[in-house]
Amino acid sequence: MQHDLKCIESTERNRNMLIPWVLMAQYLYYYRDETIMSDGVFDTISRRLHAEWDSIEHIHKSAIAPYVVGGKPQLERFEYPVMSRGAACRLAGIEIDLEMTNEDKIIFDKKESGGIFDFF
Repeated sequence: MQHDLKCIESTERNRNMLIPWVLMAQYLYYYRDETIMSDGVFDTISRRLHAEWDSIEHIHKSAIAPYVVGGKPQLERFEYPVMSRGAACRLAGIEIDLEMTNEDKIIFDKKESGGIFDFF
């Protein structure tokens, strides 16, 4: 895939980069129908994220719970950090998605507020 090598190299140099790569890949796959890495690379970094969770430090670590390998993301589309969404869209070469859709607003209204905008 187009960014497999970039992902592998950056996460091998710095394990903290596992967080943004997983966030970007999940966001694009589940909410934008795009991929930036192969399934094999995603599985590899997901396993590493799970195995190395306690030693990882990243500003967006709180955006995901200790990762369950192969699990569907726990975040709604608009809950992904804006920085992650923007970087993901740039890597995929698609329009940057920074606004909530009407569907997102309905989902948000149904959730309890408090802390959700910490992600933005």
